[in-house]
Amino acid sequence: MCRRLIDSFNRLDADAYADMWHDSVALLIGSDAEEWWTRSDEIKSLIHAQFEAMNAADLWADISWDLEELHGWSAGDIGWVAARCSIRSGDQPSTTVRLTAVFVLERGAWRLTHLHLSYAVPNEAELPTSIEQLLEAVTQERPELSPGTTPSGPVTVAFTDIESSTELAVTMGDMAWFDLLQRHDEVLASCMARRRGSVVKTIGDGAMLVFESGAEALIYAR
Repeated sequence: MCRRLIDSFNRLDADAYADMWHDSVALLIGSDAEEWWTRSDEIKSLIHAQFEAMNAADLWADISWDLEELHGWSAGDIGWVAARCSIRSGDQPSTTVRLTAVFVLERGAWRLTHLHLSYAVPNEAELPTSIEQLLEAVTQERPELSPGTTPSGPVTVAFTDIESSTELAVTMGDMAWFDLLQRHDEVLASCMARRRGSVVKTIGDGAMLVFESGAEALIYAR
């Protein structure tokens, strides 16, 4: 279905593309902030008007839209897809567009009821790491460190963090990632019990720990 969608775009076949849409329930969200349509008849009229204008102005002659990656699922009479597509104009560098769509069985065929197009853009600000969040939280909350103190008073503080946790979470998925974090916390607590240490605070995959001696902290870190 997604391949038919792209093929109808490349051919500027308004009839084929409009017929792919559900007759009554539809939502089309384009890549521009103003492109938001919520009625099936409005969407189908828009398709014919846009394709006619593009044909008349010969705007699509040097443009190609290719499917690079596609994932699809279905449950009963509902189906949905996620795809990465590349759009190229002439000899210009290609642009990656992300597409998500929902389909419903209607008139014996899968028909679009939701389509969303977007461009991937980098985050404007770098997201804080667990260690940075821990330091900020500890500075504000000033947690109790007495479990890690010795009779003479010194306390050794250590921080832990799972390397490349953001990439791991995306790769593993939410459920597997939460299971991994739970296992991580269990191993952390077990190590603390053996090394005379305590967990002061955890945020996400990061933890602040205290030990009664620097030697125990070094052994733990190894």
